[in-house]
Amino acid sequence: MRMKLLLPLILLLLLLLLLLLPTAPVHSYLPGPTEDRDELYEIVGLLRYETSLVDDPTEYLPYDLTYVRVTYVTPIYRTLDDVRAGQPFTQYGGGARWATVRDRAEVDGRRYYRIAWGWTAQGWVAGDALSFSPSLSRLRGVDISKRAGEHLAMVHHAALNVRSEPGVFTEETLLGTLTRYNLISVQELRAVNGAIWYRIGPNQWVNSYYVRNFRPGKRPATIGPDEKWIEINLREQTLIAHAGDTPVFATLTSTGRRDYETKPGLFRIWLKYRVAPMTWIESTPPYSLASVPWIAYFNKGQGLHGVYWHDHYGTVRSAGCVNLSPHDAHWIFHWTSPPLEDGQRAVQPTAETRGTWIWVR
Repeated sequence: MRMKLLLPLILLLLLLLLLLLPTAPVHSYLPGPTEDRDELYEIVGLLRYETSLVDDPTEYLPYDLTYVRVTYVTPIYRTLDDVRAGQPFTQYGGGARWATVRDRAEVDGRRYYRIAWGWTAQGWVAGDALSFSPSLSRLRGVDISKRAGEHLAMVHHAALNVRSEPGVFTEETLLGTLTRYNLISVQELRAVNGAIWYRIGPNQWVNSYYVRNFRPGKRPATIGPDEKWIEINLREQTLIAHAGDTPVFATLTSTGRRDYETKPGLFRIWLKYRVAPMTWIESTPPYSLASVPWIAYFNKGQGLHGVYWHDHYGTVRSAGCVNLSPHDAHWIFHWTSPPLEDGQRAVQPTAETRGTWIWVR
């Protein structure tokens, strides 16, 4: 009988103890973006944005290429017999020095790779000197041919908070987070405490500092109304492809950093390579880049090309060229003139097929 009375008392004491314990506040946040949607959507509880990514960027490389960074200066051997004899013929590596892998083998239990760089240089190198970590971006540009008049912008920061009120930084106003390369449609602009805020959906606001705007410029008079041309906006770090007066494609790019700025002006493509090395030992830091894909030179050594060594489009970064993701470089290369036929490695314009205009502004 006494046990029957004690049991309810014990349960009551435990319930009171649980009620008295401090608890952490619970905040209901809307989820951030997912990467499996290509359409613009607006569902209750979700942020308003578009994804603009490819599944596999290697599909847009000219060949099946394995990129490696040679992380430090290391001996290079002509043959595996030279490896066994300890007789290197040169050294390579350190900093921004990349190569492509051609073969692999083991010598005395140690892995070696035959790598290639420059136009013809190649040799065997110890595997522990290599970093198999290229930054093949999934960024995919946007078809804007049917979106005239729409203010489109793209996030270039790793994470961008969405607020229910512009300029109010509290837990209650935090709705969720957008990520790099999410595409947004700007519905309204508002200045708050010296910052410009964009409304991208019902009560959804983002700080404009962390996005880049796709704002097509007016066709220069030199370019004909039926000609193709590429517009590079240095301030916005964007590229927009035009067919006459119609913008058809827009994406983020990375142009020349301080002391290596991409030169403004109106140019034509004068040389295209399917793939080629790029080396500049006099730059700071020096670099040697093997098998750079989809190169279109327009101003001496400055050109459009694909990149495998960074994934930070929308910010200045290059040594003067216009950096693009593998997908976007592939698209631009095949859209511009002169065309490169199958089996060709390089092509130059002719009197009949002139190079596409490039307007850097």
